[in-house]
Amino acid sequence: MPAELGELFLRLSPVIALRRARPWAIFLDFRGFDTNDSGFQKTIALKSQTLLRRWGTADSIARSSGSFRIGFAENAAFALLAACYSQKLQAPLSPEILEILLDPFATEPKNKKPSAGQTKSWIQLLQNLGIHRLQDFMQLPVSSLASRFGKKGLEFSRRLQGAHLSADFEAWPLFIPTERLLELREFAPDQPLPAALEPLLFILKELLDRLCARLRSRLLRASQIQLTLQEEGNRATHQLQISFCTPQGSASGMLPSFRERLSTWLQKNETTESQTQTQLYGRDLLSVKIEVTETAPGHRSQRDFFHQHEEQAENWDSLLSRLSEKIGRKSTFQAKPVKRHLPEKSWTTDPPQFSPIETDPQLEIFPARPTRLLSQSIPLEHLEGWLRWPDTQEHLGRKKRVLRWIGPERICEGWWEQPSPEQEPQRDYFRVICSGGVQIWGYFETHSTQQNAVFFLQGYFD
Repeated sequence: MPAELGELFLRLSPVIALRRARPWAIFLDFRGFDTNDSGFQKTIALKSQTLLRRWGTADSIARSSGSFRIGFAENAAFALLAACYSQKLQAPLSPEILEILLDPFATEPKNKKPSAGQTKSWIQLLQNLGIHRLQDFMQLPVSSLASRFGKKGLEFSRRLQGAHLSADFEAWPLFIPTERLLELREFAPDQPLPAALEPLLFILKELLDRLCARLRSRLLRASQIQLTLQEEGNRATHQLQISFCTPQGSASGMLPSFRERLSTWLQKNETTESQTQTQLYGRDLLSVKIEVTETAPGHRSQRDFFHQHEEQAENWDSLLSRLSEKIGRKSTFQAKPVKRHLPEKSWTTDPPQFSPIETDPQLEIFPARPTRLLSQSIPLEHLEGWLRWPDTQEHLGRKKRVLRWIGPERICEGWWEQPSPEQEPQRDYFRVICSGGVQIWGYFETHSTQQNAVFFLQGYFD
């Protein structure tokens, strides 16, 4: 039973419960009303049908469960029994009836329920005694139920004997409606909103500000937002799912992603029903709704008077989301360090994640490793204090004079795992300061001499 349907029936009664197993049911508490009044029953039936039509899935419920019926009784078990079986106490005994009367809300664990074999033996024993209906079971003496049927038999008799009492004091399972984070802006029919990029972004900025304030109060961030536009005229609705590469917590970080997607989506909107291209740009809209469909845990942040770490984190998250919209989610990744000595094996691809606020930033002019690491090393010719880049089709290789060598740092990986360590790559890494202030990072093979050896460029210090 969908929770959205239960939320609609809160309009009829503030106390409801859902049965999430077949037969599906919604229990409404009308304590204090005369439920036997035909006028009251007719009013409830009409309101229930109206809510089902508003939900739009009454036909699907009828197809899946056969029919949608309403039953009135003094307790939940007999109300469900009255809706499923019109005979009520004259209904023949069956495992389904026993389950409804023993557990009307379908909340009892399976290990505490009687097994199918026990239920079948109960019914067989009752039929041998000439008991075929619920009303016949009520004629059995209570003193003999414990020895014949155990604890469940006593419970079954108690529910049957209490069918005509004024109220059922059994606790109902608590139903809490699912919280939905959404913002809606509606427009009058004589003043609709044009489906253009700038007017939509102007309205979205206001809605996103309110939505982000609600997310911030719950320590959440938005991972996915659904945008729904209601078109004037045929009242058609258009939906657009916007997924962020990293969870967003501010409107300034979300708006660039909305701009990228809306600029192309408004021109060509592919409908899933007819698989045809329809143009939405320039039409009139009656409502704009945004709803958060996926969230991620956020972190508390307060603006620092001396540093701008919060703004830098938000800008970084926004930049990753914009890049993912441009080049695709699969092409966007974040480098994750791996504990390996060789630079080309010291990182791996990882899905982008939002950057937490740094509490103790490192302020180094030149880090120990280059800020720009090449995927493949480039061999440079080293001769008499000069480094020469290889030639290309456009121009000859440039030359840089070496002003200072900083190092070496010898790296030899895997010697503790291989039987022959001399076969593993052994490198001497240097930080090289060249003319013009260029600083590079590379290595020599250990078996070569520095005077006429090939220097392999591995990265740049920007």
